[in-house]
Amino acid sequence: GYGRHGHVRRFEQTSGALRIVDRLGGPARAAEIGFLLHPEVAVALDADGAVLSRGAARARFRADVALVCEDAVWWPDMGEERATKRLRLKVPAGTHEVTSLFDWSSPKGGVN
Repeated sequence: GYGRHGHVRRFEQTSGALRIVDRLGGPARAAEIGFLLHPEVAVALDADGAVLSRGAARARFRADVALVCEDAVWWPDMGEERATKRLRLKVPAGTHEVTSLFDWSSPKGGVN
């Protein structure tokens, strides 16, 4: 972290999922967490979070705070810009821990 603000990210991986736990320190202010996606990943938001897909591969994304999907750009190399999507988590003021989960454990990527 920097100064009075702090951020610690912990990764927990199993054979079928990746859990990311973000601990936020400092004053109780709203924050945002972003996950930039590969340009070939399609996103479908639903009541449980988002379904991410690329070809036959599927994964479910969930978080314990509000989620939006926004347009973004990715620069894979100098001078090369590609349109993509970003998952943006809206962290309310006073929240000190956010858990995000990418789940690909079932044949449909955690999608029921």
